[in-house]
Amino acid sequence: MDARKRFEQALDRVVNNERRREGIGTLGEKTLHAVLKYFYEEDDAFHEVKLGGFYADIARNGSVIEIQTGSFYPLRKKLDQFLVSCRVTVVHPIAVNKTLCWIDPESGQIVSKRLLSKKGRIYDVLKVLPAIKELIDDENFTLTLIMLDIEEYRLLDGRDSTRKRRATKLEKLPTAYVEEIVFQEKRDYMMLLPDVLGNTFTFAELQKAVRLQRVAAYRALKLFLDLGFVRLSHKEGNKHIYEISEI
Repeated sequence: MDARKRFEQALDRVVNNERRREGIGTLGEKTLHAVLKYFYEEDDAFHEVKLGGFYADIARNGSVIEIQTGSFYPLRKKLDQFLVSCRVTVVHPIAVNKTLCWIDPESGQIVSKRLLSKKGRIYDVLKVLPAIKELIDDENFTLTLIMLDIEEYRLLDGRDSTRKRRATKLEKLPTAYVEEIVFQEKRDYMMLLPDVLGNTFTFAELQKAVRLQRVAAYRALKLFLDLGFVRLSHKEGNKHIYEISEI
């Protein structure tokens, strides 16, 4: 069965389950996380398995899958323990296309939907990857980016006249599978260096290429330096010129 069909079945299983008819924002487990668990393991007997002092999202036959939608920092102790005896895959979803849906808090009805112009790209993982950079060299560690179309639901309960500022984020609902990108060996992470950079580049050029905020872009540059993917070549005035290394 191909990936898109498996995704559609996982989505249908979660969204149409009787226990999930209570409405957006009232679920005990977020829909995006639940759908991905069934996508990667349809038998829920292998979900939420206790291994040592931690629970794995999925554990079967010596392999663990952890689905992490946000920061990787909370995973560090858990992954260190799992990697002693298991092969571990961290799955990180990225919204290629995101539709923002606003819900009236009184009626519960969707009052507007808008497809955001900014599209998710693989470089978005650079915002969270530095937190577990030490694992990249571990032969038992794999990172999988799953690229999806997503609807994000928010309540119109914000603190300004539009009711959107600091509004409550309710739920993320995946609507379509796009592709998976797998990083298994250290060399695979070279994919995170944009081709448009050429052989030499400045920090400003890197930041423009990955489209990250300044702090996140600096962390990405340090990650590339630490991994040996790039090195400082020389200075031109106040500019540092970096060049891509062969590994």
